[in-house]
Amino acid sequence: MHRYTTQTFFGKVCTYGDDRHLTNLVLEEGWNVVYNKDAEALTHVPNNLREYLRQQLRWNKSFYREMLWTMKAVTKHNAYLIYDLAMQFILPFLLIGALMHTAYVAAFVDGSIVFAYIGIMLGVSLLRVTYGLIRTKDLGFYWFLIYGLFHVLVLIPTRFVALATLNDGKWGTRG
Repeated sequence: MHRYTTQTFFGKVCTYGDDRHLTNLVLEEGWNVVYNKDAEALTHVPNNLREYLRQQLRWNKSFYREMLWTMKAVTKHNAYLIYDLAMQFILPFLLIGALMHTAYVAAFVDGSIVFAYIGIMLGVSLLRVTYGLIRTKDLGFYWFLIYGLFHVLVLIPTRFVALATLNDGKWGTRG
């Protein structure tokens, strides 16, 4: 309990991400954490884009901060944990690199590459959506075609803002 309630990061008390920290403490003790599709939780759901982005900023900050603690426990758990953490950390950087390379090629070599890139992105998105649809029979998965664009244009930059402001312990919910 003491480790849970007195967590600090760069000498500052942690004020958000306590759910991730509690999970890490459980993992560190050698216990497993499992997904339960029937679990329910009460929380504040953002009702506008500004609140949503602040929530995503907090969640990303806690992800990066807690990744350091999660790494301590990876040897006690399934190798998939290492893979998942690595992908969550590396993929945004790879995506930005791919977008920058595509922009460079489009500007200086062949402008039509933009259409190929968009086509490939839509194709991969459609495959993922179709898989979700087959598994769940939920037509709502088609919204992920739009969400993919939102993710690239809004949420990936939020990850970089989170990294740049990692030492800021404020929740971001008050002016």
